[in-house]
Amino acid sequence: MSLTVTVLDGDGAAVSGLALELLSAGHSISRATTDAAGRAVFPVTQTPAPPLAVRADAGLTN
Repeated sequence: MSLTVTVLDGDGAAVSGLALELLSAGHSISRATTDAAGRAVFPVTQTPAPPLAVRADAGLTN
């Protein structure tokens, strides 16, 4: 299973190369990096528990 998000800046342009982290109930469960279209695909091995959040951090590495 996977979860896909698209990241756009304030002008609606895609943000590429951004490291993201998927959080489930406050715990990191997956990491991904946005592609040229701003899409990031998080591989998820089990159904995540709510609430879900995505964190963008310049200090994250994949």
